[in-house]
Amino acid sequence: MDKTDWKILYELDKNSRQPLTQLAKKVRLNRNTVEYRINQLVEQGIIKQFVTLFNPLAFNNQLYKLYLQLQNIDEIKEKEIIAYLQTLPLYWLAKSYGKWDYLVGIRANSPTEFNKIKLAILSKLEEHIVNKTITIMVNAPFFDRDYLIKNKSHSNIRYFLSEINVALDEKDKEILKLLSTNARAKSIEIASKTGLSLKTTIQRIKKLEKEKVIAGYKISLNLEKIGYKFMKAFISLKNVSESDYKRFISYCMNLPNLTHLVECIGEWDFEPEFEILNEQDFYDIINKLRNEFSKIIKTVDVVTIVKEYEYKAY
Repeated sequence: MDKTDWKILYELDKNSRQPLTQLAKKVRLNRNTVEYRINQLVEQGIIKQFVTLFNPLAFNNQLYKLYLQLQNIDEIKEKEIIAYLQTLPLYWLAKSYGKWDYLVGIRANSPTEFNKIKLAILSKLEEHIVNKTITIMVNAPFFDRDYLIKNKSHSNIRYFLSEINVALDEKDKEILKLLSTNARAKSIEIASKTGLSLKTTIQRIKKLEKEKVIAGYKISLNLEKIGYKFMKAFISLKNVSESDYKRFISYCMNLPNLTHLVECIGEWDFEPEFEILNEQDFYDIINKLRNEFSKIIKTVDVVTIVKEYEYKAY
């Protein structure tokens, strides 16, 4: 990869649906060359997916996460567990090293629905579970990958859990389902598959963006192929005033290499996520954070995400 490839990745992460002509101007290449480079990044497995960020509240979904520490799992049993979990209404499934072995993101329409799913998982895995906990996501802004072009500050923040009041019809849902598998799906192809005119399709997508049903378009990267690691912290606070809370969030939002800041209800309060070159840089960031907020940080746990099995935007 050269400097232009990094720039292309950065621009696609800001908006993976932008037209090739627009992207070509930003990287100062012709359209065909940019298209070739993107195809190469996909074929090499560096770009795993063109992601559409949806607001789950538009579908009356709440996002829950179940964290599992397991024992007595061999390779065959692990494959069986992953296959089972992938049959559930997931939005994310990952394997990690650290306190937790698996992070299972589940979307459900109500606490009752989630509880049924949770009980089924616990029943299936009960003999292997050493420890478990649950959180509910309440806020989770995404940050552009400014590190791809060596920027340390965050140029853009996208919120995808904002409160909305939108009624989606079946055609809207068809459009969103097609965009969920490929954010770069061409409008003319979406029109053909939904039976809408091209003009109506474009208008509906713009309306979904304006109404914040669609929060943006990003890319999913194979971090190993670009030399980065996916690190995640779990931070529990204590004796927090409103001003301390706001200052903590503001500080976190300016941390280098931060890609996602999950605020949740559960055993801890925040889950900052980082994509970083080496673990020492990550621990340096966390140590500075602990020192800055020593009076209100109660506990910090960390994990390294080693594999993402599933990411479903819709």
